[in-house]
Parts: sequence; structure tokens; C-alpha cells
Amino acid sequence: MKKYIIILFCFLAALNSCTKDEDKWSDVMKDSDVGSATPYVYFSSPKIFDIANLEATQISFKLNVDATGKAKDFNKLILMKSFNGGDFIQHAEYLPSQLPAEVNISVEDALLGIDGVTKADLKGGDYFDWQFIMDTPDTVVYSPELAATFPDFRSYFASAPTGFTIEGSYTMNILIDDIETADPQKEGYVISLVPGTGKSQYILQDISGTALANLWDVEVAYRLFYIGNNKFVLNSGSEGYPTQIRLTGTVERDGATGVITVVAEYANSCCGLNGVRISFTLTPE
Repeated sequence: MKKYIIILFCFLAALNSCTKDEDKWSDVMKDSDVGSATPYVYFSSPKIFDIANLEATQISFKLNVDATGKAKDFNKLILMKSFNGGDFIQHAEYLPSQLPAEVNISVEDALLGIDGVTKADLKGGDYFDWQFIMDTPDTVVYSPELAATFPDFRSYFASAPTGFTIEGSYTMNILIDDIETADPQKEGYVISLVPGTGKSQYILQDISGTALANLWDVEVAYRLFYIGNNKFVLNSGSEGYPTQIRLTGTVERDGATGVITVVAEYANSCCGLNGVRISFTLTPE
């Protein structure tokens, strides 16, 4: 009998231990359900305000939040703005019930709340930084402030002076190209710049120098926006493939020689292009 009592005691002890382990596992599972909430946008316009046509130009995008776990109960999404590197102020806020939202930001909207700046003060090269802040439940811990900030994009003011033009044919000289292709046409490849629809816009033909056309039968053009001081903004979305093939980078022109230098990287792109770098000079013919 004594032996059976000892066996029963050991069984109950083991059962109690398993229950405690299950409780610990349950706590872990609860913690793992915290989840995350990330805002994302799809642009339907360039991130540019064209000074030559301020009444008609605006920045347009579709805004939504990708949320999982407890983060699905986020309180609101806040859009912040900063002008020319100044302090961030609130531009707008969106409740979960208001998403997805079609957002259209005019110049007047962008300037609202920016002290001491009017439309008449704007010049090429001025810019806004736009930033999203997630207001989440206290159970969702991303940072000590119990909130997450996601820098998103910058919008420039473009302004081409009267008589300024860069249209014409250029010889491309590749400096860096991570796209693996044996393409003899890239030596001395001729590329063209043509006027875009706006005064400050120019269309640059396939900057991959036919590499993408040879690999995937895709030939892509990009828009340049002149922002003054011989600098351009490279529109992130390509012509024809604005959401699939995207770029970030810098474009500058030598005022004396007219040589344009592009340093870019594919970002958020299809076809395995993410992180692929391309840099080249364009010399007027």
C-alpha cells in the first residue's frame, strides 16, 4: 500500500509540473500574439509639387495599415510633416474605420500649420518630410514610448527656370552596375532625355542600358524633376511599371559641361532587383 501511495504522489507531482509548464507555454503564446502594425502607401502621383503649376499639382496616394495580433486594435494612424528640416507637426490622423484612405495633399494642405511660409515664398529645392506614427494599445510594445514611428517619404518643390532645358541625346558611361548581363550595347550606349508633361519634368529612357530588356523584355523610363541648383529628383516609380520597379537615388548636373551623374539603387522592386545598384554619367552628344 505504501508503494502505491508513493507512486500516486509522484504522478500528482509530475502532473502539477506539466500544468505549470503549460501555464508558462500559455504565457509565451499570449506574448507572441502581440503582433505588429505597419502603415503603407501606394502613390498614384509623383512626390513632387511643381512650382510652375501649384494650383493643379498635388501628392496622391492610397494609405492603409497592415496589422496582426493585438496590434489590429491600433487607436489611430498619425501623419506628420516637417518643412525644410524643421520640427515635425501633425498633418492629419486616420482612425481604423477610415482606412484604407485615398489621400490627396495640395500645396495649401501641406503648408497648413507651417508658420511664416506662404506659397509666394516657395522655391525649387524646398521640401517636406512626411512621417507616420502608429498610436497603438499599451499591450503592443514597439519602443519605450509604446509607439512606432515609420519615416516614409520626402516631397520636393520642382522649378525649372525659363529657358532651362536638358533634353537631347546623351552617351551613357556606366560607373557601377550590379545587374549581371553581358551586353556589349552598354559600351557607348546612347540614351535620350525628352520633356515630360510638366515644365520641370524630363523623361529618361531605360537607365539599365537595355539590361532589363535583355533579361525580362522590359524597357523602363524614369521621370526627372528639376529642383534647382543643377539637381534633380529621380521619381521613385518607373514609367509603365510604377509599383513593380522603383528606384531611390541622386541626380546632379555639371553646370559647365552639362554632364549628368546618376547614382541609384532599386528598392521595393520586383524581379530580384532589390538592392541592385546602378550609377552612370550622361554626356551630351
